[in-house]
Amino acid sequence: MQKHEILREVAEDLIKTKFVTDIEMTKILNRFYKIMRKHGICEGTLSKNKNGRILNNFEWTMCKDLFVRKIQSDIEMASILGSLTPKDLEQY
Repeated sequence: MQKHEILREVAEDLIKTKFVTDIEMTKILNRFYKIMRKHGICEGTLSKNKNGRILNNFEWTMCKDLFVRKIQSDIEMASILGSLTPKDLEQY
């Protein structure tokens, strides 16, 4: 099997794997929402005709992006500093 075929299979496995349960995801998101409430930042704005809302305020978008990057950074730091890679996967 060629490397690109292996990588395709790895991608498929990673995409279909649920790494975080719904309960864990709810807890993580609730931490984000708590911070947004603390600072009065909302996701959208009431539309002019007041029949709906316009999503993705600039402030919300920036904070959400930072939130996602923080989670990614935490995973990367745990991997680097915690030596999380099992010995059998460290090298060929």
